[in-house]
Amino acid sequence: MSALILFNWRTSHLILYDSVGLTGIPAALSAIREDLGLLRPEWDSLGESWHEFARKWLAAEITLAKAGRNMMGIDELQSSDVPTALKAWGEAQITKAEFDANILTEQFGDEMRKWWDGLGIKQDREVDRLLAFTWCRNGKVGIAMLVLGMRWWADKSGAGKEWTRVLGEIATMWELIAAAPSL
Repeated sequence: MSALILFNWRTSHLILYDSVGLTGIPAALSAIREDLGLLRPEWDSLGESWHEFARKWLAAEITLAKAGRNMMGIDELQSSDVPTALKAWGEAQITKAEFDANILTEQFGDEMRKWWDGLGIKQDREVDRLLAFTWCRNGKVGIAMLVLGMRWWADKSGAGKEWTRVLGEIATMWELIAAAPSL
């Protein structure tokens, strides 16, 4: 087994990439690693841009956890503006109910793109503005939902040009969160 170990100086965490996909996932998220596309074979099929996106997400996830920005509650989730399917998945995580994946359609990618573009943050370098979003939390019902949304987009609508653009923009957001001086 070959492995690559990187040290995140900001969070003082080692991040290990090995033959199973992305490791070093916090224990609270280990049950959803497959859903998030962080295990093989999905890990490999989504390519290097996905790997970079996931690495940056993990650093942001750990930073938010250290700052005590725990996952949203059911009321916060329902009042958030995240795409409907992500709300339903988040609610299932909170209530320990079964998620009905039948609500995912080929239009999910378009809904995810419109939601992201509607936030108006793709070029935003104001990390405090990013941190003010209800979903900017750690845990299953937090920024992990954006990882899930991007995976669903790739699965349901294809990982085309717009997916790649949004993936890169969200990865930039992960970098800003991981380096946030206010956390």
